[in-house]
Amino acid sequence: MPPTITSEPDPEVIFDPRVNIELICQGKGSPAPVFTWTKDGRFYEPSAQNNRVAMASDSGTLIFTQAQTIDQGWYQCNATNQYGTAVSRKVRVRLA
Repeated sequence: MPPTITSEPDPEVIFDPRVNIELICQGKGSPAPVFTWTKDGRFYEPSAQNNRVAMASDSGTLIFTQAQTIDQGWYQCNATNQYGTAVSRKVRVRLA
């Protein structure tokens, strides 16, 4: 079964750097989809952010701790399995 996105972030997230933020991305499919993200149209690797950004182990949800100005941008979640890819809406993340 091709993947589908079942929960996605709001179209805009305005963050306070003192508060953790989450970009929710949940999906389903058979086999279970693999989640990836893009930021500003390019592949985004959460683990490259010095442990400030992590992806939940059971979904594609991104969790930002100590968000910074460099975290601003346009994000989009992708859920992929052998039958295709589903994409979330684009979400704008910006500093308050």
